[in-house]
Amino acid sequence: MTRALLLLSFLTTGAASAASQPIKGLLTGDRAVRSFSQPLPNLLSFQYQTSDGTTLAMGMLVGNAGTGGRVTDLSILALREYLTPAERRVLRDVVVRVALKCFNIRAERQNAMSAWLDAMNAGTFRDKTSTFGPLRLTFQRYISDNGDFTTFVRINRTGTPGQTPWINYCTH
Repeated sequence: MTRALLLLSFLTTGAASAASQPIKGLLTGDRAVRSFSQPLPNLLSFQYQTSDGTTLAMGMLVGNAGTGGRVTDLSILALREYLTPAERRVLRDVVVRVALKCFNIRAERQNAMSAWLDAMNAGTFRDKTSTFGPLRLTFQRYISDNGDFTTFVRINRTGTPGQTPWINYCTH
């Protein structure tokens, strides 16, 4: 009986050790990232080379980082309003990578997230939200006072980073 309790204890606590990754680490090893900077403490700016050879200006904006800099809210920015197919692939791939690595979303949700992002980019939507299990994606398009367009995808989820079931998370 004691062995069974020890095994049950290990399976429910030991297997759920938290794994963190710095936000910058999601970009530094990517060969398509052409330049990288941090103009503000909560903003990473980068140029991403698309499959058709063009460059898309992008950013990651940390909206909220809790205890130990654990990211609980993050936005991916593309500095354009309507994206080309190659740019949509880049945005989709970055959002899905962040969802998997920083928000511990199961890989099975990847296709649903990708299809939703494609539909949002193809339409004239300005502010739409959808959930994928515990993850919430909000797609937004803005125009600034100077006429520049930005497409945002805000990512957040229920739970606490580093605690079951959100064991994989990113830090800022």
